[in-house]
Amino acid sequence: MFHSLHNDGLTGGFGGGALSAVDIALWDLLGKASGKSIAQMLGGSIREQVAVYATGLYYEAEGFSSKLMEEAKSYVEAGYKGMKTKVGGQTVLDDVKRVTALREAIGPDLYLMVDANKAYNASTAIDIGNRLADLDIHWFEEPVLANDVDGYLEVKAGQPIAVAGGKVWYNRFEARDFLAKRALDVAQPNVRFVGGITEFRNVASQANTLGIQVNPHVWGSAIMISASISLASTFPPCPYARLPRIYEQEPVMEFDQTPNPIRNNLASICFEQKDGFVEVPDRPGLGLDIDVTVLDRLCVRHCST
Repeated sequence: MFHSLHNDGLTGGFGGGALSAVDIALWDLLGKASGKSIAQMLGGSIREQVAVYATGLYYEAEGFSSKLMEEAKSYVEAGYKGMKTKVGGQTVLDDVKRVTALREAIGPDLYLMVDANKAYNASTAIDIGNRLADLDIHWFEEPVLANDVDGYLEVKAGQPIAVAGGKVWYNRFEARDFLAKRALDVAQPNVRFVGGITEFRNVASQANTLGIQVNPHVWGSAIMISASISLASTFPPCPYARLPRIYEQEPVMEFDQTPNPIRNNLASICFEQKDGFVEVPDRPGLGLDIDVTVLDRLCVRHCST
């Protein structure tokens, strides 16, 4: 399936998403048939839990209201070791003020990341990166267009914050130039785009060979969370360290905190974090079942007459 689609240039967009879904489903079926979890079929977990960071802290009409600061503090109180917010939706100066307020709210000891969602050209990304440099930002995510390898290289060279990206790679071939040219410091494949568990594993192996850390980008259902945690549980420290640390050598996974019934209600289990970690599923396959009643309620059907 992969090569038929890729050779015809169809692994991007809906084609890549469909291929990813089929691949994940096949791994789940194989696991349930064999009685093995995804992690076991990938060779076995090297960690029983995976570190996660909170994603939230979205824009509000007030800019950076007390509500936003309270949200940030709630993640601290929940035990997260890090969190991510957005930049690129306001002027550079306003975004710098907003991120500064968040850093002051959570204190100096937690990891704080920013995500531009491809909002800038290279020169503007370099500008805001330098303005944020004193705030100890752990990484600057998707500073420029997703396929702009040269732009990523410019941003890496022009400002001091580590650069992250890759969440819309649809296969290992799209990742190849970014990794080979070291256009980013943190690779963030997304299992529902990159070609499922099979292709994610290929990209992660490429990145590890080059000393580039892989931190899964996760956005969606419990299926995605389970597949991503299972993958991350098998990644060796990058680089190898006798006592590896999260965010430095150990992988850390995105854990969205916005309300989402597809994530929280659709599956038989709802993944919860404790002190910044989520347990690796150990039941066969993905370790979950879909609640068909919830699925039916969430579906929108189009009928022709």
